[in-house]
Amino acid sequence: MCYLGLSCGYLVLIREETKDFWLVNLITRHELHFPPAPWVCSSEPVCSFILVFSPSISKLVFVMLVKKQIWFSIADEGAWNRVSTFHLKFYKDLHAFKGKIYTLHSHNYHLCELTLNPEPKVTLLKTKHLVLDKVLFFPQLGLGSCGENLYMMDRSIYDDVINVYKLDFGEMEWVPFQDTGEEHGFFLSYAFDHVDAVKPELWADPWSHYPRYDVGNGDGHGRYFPESEGWYFPHECLNANLLDESS
Repeated sequence: MCYLGLSCGYLVLIREETKDFWLVNLITRHELHFPPAPWVCSSEPVCSFILVFSPSISKLVFVMLVKKQIWFSIADEGAWNRVSTFHLKFYKDLHAFKGKIYTLHSHNYHLCELTLNPEPKVTLLKTKHLVLDKVLFFPQLGLGSCGENLYMMDRSIYDDVINVYKLDFGEMEWVPFQDTGEEHGFFLSYAFDHVDAVKPELWADPWSHYPRYDVGNGDGHGRYFPESEGWYFPHECLNANLLDESS
């Protein structure tokens, strides 16, 4: 088995010989199996994935962004379905926020919103963003969230500098972190395959227990905590990414 990352508290594994997927919850010991995906080959890495719960069908759904397309497989149905849409060539990450699934364009920072029911589709959401330091902006992006806020993180290819932006949904504009007046910690893997944003008052241990760095555009307010294999938060094992399918 090859470890790919984490989603919703599940370890995501792929069997190298057969290319099928196993998801294992370390706390509840629940296991999910998904069939070999039609795109997988030894030289093509998985771009991004997320596990969500669809209330309309009362089942978990495994969603993947790979080969410029979004695919999904419903638990226990043994099949993959491709979302028919435009090529998502420059899109990175899949992130669940307030019942919606988002992916991020690495060049213009627009979002796409993925809907699975009643009809799978992708909707483009254009955003405004002023890039102040183009050296930092290279297609290594990640999305994270905390409470009512959605964040975009970008890492420089030259050093360990990370900038953070919060989305103003009213203006559909990415706001630099120093302008938000917030104090957050951002836990992330070096591959940006899993990002968590946490308020300091929710921590059981003080910040000083972990190696940390200042957010590049945080004006001293934000910290980020990198870890090569990513961080594991046990509470995520008991909370599925519940989709909002009311509209």
